[in-house]
Amino acid sequence: MDYTIVKKQDEEAKAYLISSLKNKVAQELIERLSEEYLNQHFVLYAKKDEVEGILLYQKEDYAIVYMAYEATVVASLLLQKLKEEALHKGIAKLTCQLAEEALPILEKEEFVLIENKDGLVKAECFLQDEMLGKNVKVYIDHPYGSMHPIRENVYYPINCGYVLYDIDGDVIDAYVIGPQEPLEEFEGVVIGVVYRKDEHLSRLIVSSPLDRIDKEKIIQLIGFEEQHFDTKIVWALWN
Repeated sequence: MDYTIVKKQDEEAKAYLISSLKNKVAQELIERLSEEYLNQHFVLYAKKDEVEGILLYQKEDYAIVYMAYEATVVASLLLQKLKEEALHKGIAKLTCQLAEEALPILEKEEFVLIENKDGLVKAECFLQDEMLGKNVKVYIDHPYGSMHPIRENVYYPINCGYVLYDIDGDVIDAYVIGPQEPLEEFEGVVIGVVYRKDEHLSRLIVSSPLDRIDKEKIIQLIGFEEQHFDTKIVWALWN
């Protein structure tokens, strides 16, 4: 029988959560903590005849705060389901802080280790890398040469806009590299994805497939915005 993955805050999920916490949390705190978690987080759980794994994550940024499971296959299924849902919502990356025992499963599911300390691991999984190399249309809402709406005396040295991500109207912000004139739309290929350390959204770097622009030049062009953040850029292999 295949596992069913359920997104629901119900008594079955709560009972499994309480049971999994018994060896880690003082008994008198179990009810309070489980109520708090279930009120502030979404819950995914896997079951056949009964619940065999549970994953709790924050509603806003999908950060994973707790996972318990009977078998590694269950944990993998829960993480895969969460990645699918996060991608559909335009979430750029997943982060987690879990018990060290979860590290092999996290690595199998393409999470990158940030820190392993005192029995806890911090890790993150970049989700928008799949956009690299894709052809997209950018709808420009901040054209080349226009003034920045927030930063005083700053103008846009490139065209900036957004890409429609799915049929629900979710969008991803995008930098257009190359044209040095105001545009309304631009069709090109995604050559890079910008991730910000403390944000769950990403920015795409889009250029003409015929252009080969130096990475350092691109970093300078988007620096008017990204200099204010701790960023990581993942590049397309051919760029």
